[in-house]
Amino acid sequence: MNALALVNTVLKELRQPTVTTLVGANQYTQNVLSALNAIAEEQAAAHVWPALEKVQQITMVQGTQSYNLAADFGKILGPPYMNSPSMRMLPILGAREWSAETLGDTRQGTPFVCHLEAGKLWLWYVPDAAHDNKTLFLRYQKRPAALSLDTDTTELADGILIAGAVARVKMMDGDVTPADIERYRLEAHTQLVETARQTPRFVRYRDF
Repeated sequence: MNALALVNTVLKELRQPTVTTLVGANQYTQNVLSALNAIAEEQAAAHVWPALEKVQQITMVQGTQSYNLAADFGKILGPPYMNSPSMRMLPILGAREWSAETLGDTRQGTPFVCHLEAGKLWLWYVPDAAHDNKTLFLRYQKRPAALSLDTDTTELADGILIAGAVARVKMMDGDVTPADIERYRLEAHTQLVETARQTPRFVRYRDF
């Protein structure tokens, strides 16, 4: 469904008049749209959804330690890795470990650990000449696309957004019921199970 269809579905469930456009919509309709976006963000923060997965390719530069994360970066899904000249994964350090490991040290060499802070990926060692123009791959989950225009769409399942938005708006109105919350929980659980069922499973190659 597009944004207008999602909003109208929620409005119908709340026994409110539907709208022909989101442009200049009344406050109640805007609340429904905000609830849909809030539920999408909540689900993206709570779970991993294949529809939101992306891979950012970062070109390393000799002497450059930090690199901007993608504009739509939400959360990292695994250690960054490089595959040239050989496969190497870079463990992600927390702030304390990163500071203890790298404070005042700007040595160049083969990056072997990294740190995420302030929208950037930091590498240590700092890439040297051998890694200049080499590619680092970063698998992440992007933030779900925000709904605002009538024709906007989102990557998450309609059922989760609708059930969640209904519960959220009812909560704002002070008349949410346990059944509303349970419906939202079940919609998310069902979609997670179905997603896991459809996700390909790869077996590590063996030569025997």
